[in-house]
Amino acid sequence: MVQSNKNLWILTEERPKKAVIEKIIEKTSLIKNLNIKIEKFKIEPLIEKNKFLHAFKISKVRSDKIQNIFIRLISSRSSFVDFLVFLQEKEPKPEQILKNCVYAIEETKTNSYDSRNTAMGQRSSKFNTLNYYIQKYKAETKPIMFFSHEQAEEDHKSVNFINRSLYHLECGIEFWGKKSSKFKKFETLEEFIKLKNEIADTNTRKNDTPIKIKKENDVIKISSLLANPNKTNKNYTGRIGHDPNMGQIPLIAKVIRSLGWTKKILITNHQVLQNKIGTNKFVNLANYINFELDGCNLPKSNFNFDYWEYEKDKEKVATILAQVILENNDLITIFDNHGGCEKSYFYDISNNELKIDKKFSADGGKIPDLVIRDDKNKIIHQFEGKKFDSVDKGLEEIKHFDLFENRFLKKYYPEYKYKRSLIINGGKKKNIDKIEFQLDKNYNLIFRDKINFFF
Repeated sequence: MVQSNKNLWILTEERPKKAVIEKIIEKTSLIKNLNIKIEKFKIEPLIEKNKFLHAFKISKVRSDKIQNIFIRLISSRSSFVDFLVFLQEKEPKPEQILKNCVYAIEETKTNSYDSRNTAMGQRSSKFNTLNYYIQKYKAETKPIMFFSHEQAEEDHKSVNFINRSLYHLECGIEFWGKKSSKFKKFETLEEFIKLKNEIADTNTRKNDTPIKIKKENDVIKISSLLANPNKTNKNYTGRIGHDPNMGQIPLIAKVIRSLGWTKKILITNHQVLQNKIGTNKFVNLANYINFELDGCNLPKSNFNFDYWEYEKDKEKVATILAQVILENNDLITIFDNHGGCEKSYFYDISNNELKIDKKFSADGGKIPDLVIRDDKNKIIHQFEGKKFDSVDKGLEEIKHFDLFENRFLKKYYPEYKYKRSLIINGGKKKNIDKIEFQLDKNYNLIFRDKINFFF
């Protein structure tokens, strides 16, 4: 018998994958002593009279501490993690920020040997930003870096350096899926600078600019490229846009501050032009931590008041809903790339993971947002997600799936037929054969029954 009126709320920007949601529930149940048991785990969309209520529910939850587990899609204008986990009775409201939030989770499938320090460097700004909100609102939220896929036994030194640096955030951090017993804070500023420069000296990659730190009398200089592409590239703009360094530099500056340095921190060799500087997450962190760009004045800026908000309008709301419904009806996802979400692997018939390289798009390939396998009818459905006002663009884009079909579907699924369709969010019903699924402006579900869109 349930003795509490509380619910568990999992808010996410990502497609709610079963294995990831199970892990989050397991960890939350353990730390909060919720004693959660789930029979035949299933993520079910909440639909009432054919209207989507913009929430999902975990089926058959048993616990004497909570009633239900709900999932809702959210988004943010800030540098934002993938999941927020709240424990309370009523649906969380954006204005409560992180009150009652147990975990703030960043999840990645990336193995650091695939991306070296790129992935962790990019994610640094998410935890640095989260630290700001936790400190400001005195939240008891625990930040989590969740590696949902198997990791290498030993990471690159550059990745370990970032992981250790994250421990210097006041909010702390916990790692799931990675042995972190060897991670510890740096004891002195000298140790920190020495290790970073040693790592930089081992960098042999062409066209790369290793980050180096130099301590002078009253200033610490950090040499780092921030413009992307750099001056040698014909497409150089002078804007701040080097994703890994945009994350790493504020984190490095934060560690320097935490180790007691109160004087100037100056970023040099950044290649950023003064007239190309606007307000963004990097500038927010520069003001918060107090570091400067050599030769440039950064505008004063503040973090957004609202860390997160509920999402109803983006195309991924419809594509994620469609995916959940189809998977619940025994169709199998072999690839998904919902707008703003992490791109998945491509899965062959034996469930082996195949990475779709970035070069694929450079070769002119168009990747579907969602690829679903129907084993019963031997059909693979390729879906492009679009908002209602971009239907015509979507109809044009699905004409360009040829390279994807040739390189992946025909190679790994030669016995299947291939179909191309649209999934639409918003607007009114359009009688276009290529629209397979639509969530209209009133959130009613409109679908063709030929591919198991029932619930």
